[in-house]
Amino acid sequence: MSQGYDYAYIRALVSDMETGDSDACAALFAATYQDVYRYLMHHLKDSHAAIRVMTKLYCGLFKCRSFPDSGRLFLKSLEQAVHKKCLQAGGTEDRRGSSHFLTGRRALRTSGESLDMETAGFLLHHIFSLTHMKQCDFPLRALVSYHEYRRSRNTFQKVLTAIVLALFLLIPLYLMPISISVERTEREGSPWAPLYTILVGSFFPVDSVNAELAGSPVTVAFNRDGNFVAAPTSNGSMDIDVTLVTRRTASTSVNVTGVDYTVPVMVRYYEENGMLHIVYYDPDSGLDFSTAAAIGPDGSQILPQSIDEAAREVVYAAADLPGSSNLFISDIAGNTLQIALSRRSES
Repeated sequence: MSQGYDYAYIRALVSDMETGDSDACAALFAATYQDVYRYLMHHLKDSHAAIRVMTKLYCGLFKCRSFPDSGRLFLKSLEQAVHKKCLQAGGTEDRRGSSHFLTGRRALRTSGESLDMETAGFLLHHIFSLTHMKQCDFPLRALVSYHEYRRSRNTFQKVLTAIVLALFLLIPLYLMPISISVERTEREGSPWAPLYTILVGSFFPVDSVNAELAGSPVTVAFNRDGNFVAAPTSNGSMDIDVTLVTRRTASTSVNVTGVDYTVPVMVRYYEENGMLHIVYYDPDSGLDFSTAAAIGPDGSQILPQSIDEAAREVVYAAADLPGSSNLFISDIAGNTLQIALSRRSES
């Protein structure tokens, strides 16, 4: 019965009841009669019997001049009194016992058994007559409305207190540092296209992870293990920014190496003594000279005459490259450079 009640309000009413204040008695009746009626109807199954028990119960309360010091203890004693008088009236035994009347009341709230306001008003008037007390100056409807206001306000205060307490407990968690660690993993068969797994340590979930390298965004995806994975396409310092759902942020950077998505470049070429010399350069994985070749105008493959790996130079016989030819060379990562070469044939 006592769940949801404003204990301070109940205690104030009880204190005034000890002085014989009829308004306080009426206010207490307004606050409790509906729960008492539901309980009695649940066990007696007879509205007339329930009203008879309520008449005796509240007559005894209104005459009493000594109550517990606590609003909660008063409501507990009222529960016990209701339970006892219900059994005396032939009500069924509550298998959960009177000490579990709170739980029983919570179930009874959904039963639909309630005492209409008009009947309750007549009952209160009758109780005052039996106890020879002054009738209350306020209508029962107004007292019930005020009680519901107090109850809802009390519930709101409890919820607000719980929220404030939860926020207070969450503050240390909110202020906990965010840890970021980055692990490099190589893709199978693609050692020159590494991935960087970003591991975030935080009590709160991660909202987003962004990465940037040399002023350009880096693709970040969510893998099957629930981690963020960055796939840089160049080498250098990669900046990583983590944002939590709480909007807190943390940053770190990692030096990216071993990435090669770029093709080799031709530095220069020159012709000397009937030989065409071509100098290449690849800053990342390095040149794969075994892939150096040319395709002639007729589609035939032309291999170089010599290769100087130290000088990064590939030499072709100029006579083997008449007209328009295509020169090819790849780096170790498999990125291929193609050059279209046009030469005038010597007559």
